[in-house]
Amino acid sequence: MVPDPERTVTTAESPDGAKRRIIVNPTSGDGEHVPSVRRLADRHGYSVVETTGQGDGVALAREAINDGVTVLGACGGDGTVQEIVQGLADADALDTVRFGVLPAGTANIFAGDIGVRSIEHGVELLEAGQARAIDIGFADDTPFVKSCIAGLTADTSAATTSDMKERFGPLAFVITGVQQATSFEGLALDIDAVTDEGEHTWSGEALSVLIGNARRFAKELGQANVEDGLFDVT
Repeated sequence: MVPDPERTVTTAESPDGAKRRIIVNPTSGDGEHVPSVRRLADRHGYSVVETTGQGDGVALAREAINDGVTVLGACGGDGTVQEIVQGLADADALDTVRFGVLPAGTANIFAGDIGVRSIEHGVELLEAGQARAIDIGFADDTPFVKSCIAGLTADTSAATTSDMKERFGPLAFVITGVQQATSFEGLALDIDAVTDEGEHTWSGEALSVLIGNARRFAKELGQANVEDGLFDVT
């Protein structure tokens, strides 16, 4: 779904001239975070817009750039973060916006990796934290900040519905994974990679392939540094 063309947004502007906005997914996690987000936004001078369906974060991020927003918060889960990063990439604004994560999803894996403990903590970091440049990967034209996954793990993630996440929390991925494993036939791969040590090739069949860009992307099997310009492949 895309934003209503009739909707208007008043962009907040602080005394320092920065235009601030939070894009919030109202259905992330338990769905009870919107009132507290709006209170924090009012306190710190942010406008707030809500997503209304899948893909809306992409359009809202582009809209924020068109409105001159320079400080942008993504309030939701990992999917919401990915959509907003996609919108910033589309607007060629990845290196021009102060961007922060306000965790409100089921697992909040990326937020945990970068040390953001709560929505309140995320706002504090947006306001006073040190801005740091991180690596962003692209699979074709789709950006990723944590990992790019194919195979059983990806099928499981895609098949885990919002209803299951609401009922079972993180356990929903385990339940769906068991269901998917009964019919998964393997992933045929041909990999060509170039690192500081030279070129590497690999061919074969795998359950999953993960290209990691942050800590714990495959538990103890994958530990990437999001600031070193490299990916880890598992």
